[in-house]
Amino acid sequence: LTNPYMMNWNASYQYQFLPHWLLDLSYQGSAGVGLLEAWNINTVPLNVSNNPTVLENIFQNYQNYVPYPNFGPIDMWSNFGHSTFHSGTVKLEKRFSRGLTLVSFYTWSKAIDDCDDDGVCTGETYYDRALEKGRAGYDVTNRFVTYATYGLPFGKGRSFMNRGGVLDYVFGGWNLTWVQTFQSGLPVTFTMAGSPYNYLPGNDAGSTTAPRPDQILSNSQVDVPNWTIGQRFDTALENSMWNTSAFAYPQAFTVGTVGRNTIDGPDLIWSQSSLEKDVNIRDKATLQIRYDMNNIFKNPNFENPSSIVNIGSPGLFGKPTATTGGWCCLGGQFVATLGIRLIY
Repeated sequence: LTNPYMMNWNASYQYQFLPHWLLDLSYQGSAGVGLLEAWNINTVPLNVSNNPTVLENIFQNYQNYVPYPNFGPIDMWSNFGHSTFHSGTVKLEKRFSRGLTLVSFYTWSKAIDDCDDDGVCTGETYYDRALEKGRAGYDVTNRFVTYATYGLPFGKGRSFMNRGGVLDYVFGGWNLTWVQTFQSGLPVTFTMAGSPYNYLPGNDAGSTTAPRPDQILSNSQVDVPNWTIGQRFDTALENSMWNTSAFAYPQAFTVGTVGRNTIDGPDLIWSQSSLEKDVNIRDKATLQIRYDMNNIFKNPNFENPSSIVNIGSPGLFGKPTATTGGWCCLGGQFVATLGIRLIY
């Protein structure tokens, strides 16, 4: 074993095209080299034979054909892993002027690896780990975020009601903040169940099912066009966002064609806002009033649904059953908080 290491590189270009406006173009890349991973080496190669009789005999007496028949799974640790990340970002920034400051950026990126965790990898087979090379489970292709703060033009020192007094205390000095996020969903890996065929186990020495199906339609045809969730709280009436007909069971003792993390799950749309003002009390204390709002448009952000392809019994395949951050505000509910703080 050797120590894993990371390489990082980046480049950026900034251009101030107006007195208060800045354009920033940047690229960032990184690579993880010699990452620690564990693979089960006590398995039979998937291409051990093309003879159906031999393969059936191996299937029936699998433990007798593994390299070390007296042992179960043997996890071999080594510097198997390698990861890469590339991203390009366009950022527009307005520095504070006329009560407004704004930062908006869009990032297009791709993260690739063969195993997300520093732990035991559960792919097709140790003998051809390249089958697992694909998008990382945490890869977010598109991310757009804008946050802006605007001082409402009312109150002392501002355009209107600037003479102080009661009106200033009530209507003056408010600052409005808005944060808007649009983000691609996390990748999805399709597995399968219910196949009528026998398959040699992959990474799991006790498995009798093929981990991946065949994909017979393109990625664009996996997603159901114009999908709507239907009855969100009744899975019997809920619509699947993925097309079961896009998949088929592999033939006996063959590996499915679907790779790892092939399509995106549900997108994330999150709107946040805050209204805040500070009231000066005789230069001795400050009363801060703040009203925070989350998920203003009540947009539900779903977690990835079940991706287990069972052609005869689809069940919950493609039907979202949970939301992201359901404890707070990403599940579709509007959440608001009023806070008052006295600073003396």
